[in-house]
Amino acid sequence: MEVDNSSGHGKTKPDGLNVGNMNAGWGGKQSKLRDTIITEDCLGPHNPSVKVGDTQSMIFLAGCPPPHFDATAKENDTRVGTAKTRSLTKSELVLAITTAHPLMKVEHLKLKELKDRAGEFNPPIATDITEVPVVEGYIGKAKGLKQVLYERGLLDPNNVTKYYLDKIKSEEEEEPFCLRELLAKCADFEAEEP
Repeated sequence: MEVDNSSGHGKTKPDGLNVGNMNAGWGGKQSKLRDTIITEDCLGPHNPSVKVGDTQSMIFLAGCPPPHFDATAKENDTRVGTAKTRSLTKSELVLAITTAHPLMKVEHLKLKELKDRAGEFNPPIATDITEVPVVEGYIGKAKGLKQVLYERGLLDPNNVTKYYLDKIKSEEEEEPFCLRELLAKCADFEAEEP
């Protein structure tokens, strides 16, 4: 008897049309999915902004209107506030040292030892970083479930609060307000192969 212990089963493409790789809102830490062609069964009754045959991008491109459900969104990343200096973490310092000196093995050192070692190089490796807080802009960012469903007319913009991200009822019951379920039922998402 042969047993296949491969961990590759059920894996999806990183940019594949998979609702599990999407957040409810735009941006943040979520996959940037590939574009798709809109078909008749991808559209709903709530005034879609895309039509059959259109290519729907899953990210906000330059010239796109802002996210419908975020009136304060800026197009581009914006620096806000004042710069703050902080010490590098151990993993950041290990990366800085091993990038500058690839043959050096420093992972086993403690943070203080890493800082001491960083100062011994010529030129010394910085142990602090200055950062300016940034508010994320929408251009180039993933649209998220709400925006994609809104563009397809599958989300009622007058009743957004009734929608939720994941299934909360049993598997057998249809959930008309589950964001993931609504998009997963679209032909392009259903037909996506791993």
